[in-house]
Amino acid sequence: MLPSVRTSHPIDRPCPQRGLTLLESLIAIALLVVVVTAVLGAMEVGRQHSDEGRRLTMSSLAAEMLLARVADTYGVQLATGDDWFNHFTDSIESGGWHGHSEAKGEVRAGRDALLPLLPVDYQDFELDVKAIRMAHDIAPPLAVRIDGVHLQVRAQDALGRELITVARFLPLPQHLTQVDP
Repeated sequence: MLPSVRTSHPIDRPCPQRGLTLLESLIAIALLVVVVTAVLGAMEVGRQHSDEGRRLTMSSLAAEMLLARVADTYGVQLATGDDWFNHFTDSIESGGWHGHSEAKGEVRAGRDALLPLLPVDYQDFELDVKAIRMAHDIAPPLAVRIDGVHLQVRAQDALGRELITVARFLPLPQHLTQVDP
């Protein structure tokens, strides 16, 4: 007689656990909540940075446009160097640019026809102009003094926080300089 071989049936074997326990499910859900919260928080911070970048870009564009408008003396009758300096450094009441400001909602920097095409937040800041007469001295061997005007346009938000300052030095045009023989 042959030894009997006992074969086990698949039903007789203990089966491994299948599925997740309640504790494992809760841990997975908690991890999912933490990850989703972190991603949404990062997206919100990114949106805020994007908004701030847009605000800085708009204020920079408006400040540059106003500075170009201030620096443009084309068509202005300037007979002497003093007239040229006064055109910039006199107060706005005296016909100069010093102290000129454009309030929130009244920014005119740019061409009037294009202003309606600019985004709404183009008007969310104010601009002001400072113009100071100054000279730049260049050291030897050149030893040259350049008279001119330092122009500065500053943009700030409604809270008074400075967004950007754009500055240029405009030298006195050579044809208006007085040369002593």
